[in-house]
Amino acid sequence: MTLSGHNHLRCCTPSLRNQRSLVQDSPPPGSKENDMSKHIARPNFRARSHAVAAGHYLAAMAGHDVLRDGGNAIDAAAAVAFCLAVLEPHQNGLGGECPMVVHFQGRTMAVSGQGTSPRGLTLDWFREQGISLIPGDGLLPATVPAHVGTWLVMLRDFGTMPLARVLEPAIDLAGTGFAAYPRLCEAIAGARDRFLNEWRSSAETFLRNGAAPEPGDRVQYPAIAETLRRLRNQAARKINRADGVQAAFTALGDPEKHAKILIDPRSAVVEV
Repeated sequence: MTLSGHNHLRCCTPSLRNQRSLVQDSPPPGSKENDMSKHIARPNFRARSHAVAAGHYLAAMAGHDVLRDGGNAIDAAAAVAFCLAVLEPHQNGLGGECPMVVHFQGRTMAVSGQGTSPRGLTLDWFREQGISLIPGDGLLPATVPAHVGTWLVMLRDFGTMPLARVLEPAIDLAGTGFAAYPRLCEAIAGARDRFLNEWRSSAETFLRNGAAPEPGDRVQYPAIAETLRRLRNQAARKINRADGVQAAFTALGDPEKHAKILIDPRSAVVEV
């Protein structure tokens, strides 16, 4: 995911070609860029005011719309991230992590975004269970998800838009659905047996009658939509924008576990 406020940066999101802030640009004849254009499936675009790139064009459109409507790069990046949690759950799910480096208003911040181990899952517990090596997958190596909490911290401290506006595109995608694409179908099909035999709640979410979706099928995630609505509704109870985001953050239950922000890599860690 890439956002920029600089002019003339390429944006690999062909669905944005009709938006006013982007213009299609033909490289000069004989240039290397012109030669490369013969071998790529997507046209080149250059932005007059901003550019957004993401793993799925619908997420990039959401980020573009936030910028168009007056949001800043943090608002747009969060909107993109929540959309990708719906569109690419195998890459960027709400139960995951999101470490990042952010340069914003002259400051460079390293955002941990790493999940922590559950409080009761200690090294002593592993030793008592006779486990000398933490397994590579399953419940034992799972961390407390940091994705949602980290983005809420970023929005609270650096965003400008109400949480409802930032979450709106992801809620719509999860609730009304989107067209399944080949890579998503392949990822779900590859995990189908484990979903059915080990992770039944994942089977309920991603499979339909025990089968993975086919390309073009409508994919809907009502549980994700409802989760995001709850966060939105918590924020809506507060008049102040930042207070609203904080209310959603607190509703996560154990907010101090969800994010650490490093204000400049050489300074002290700020717990949030």
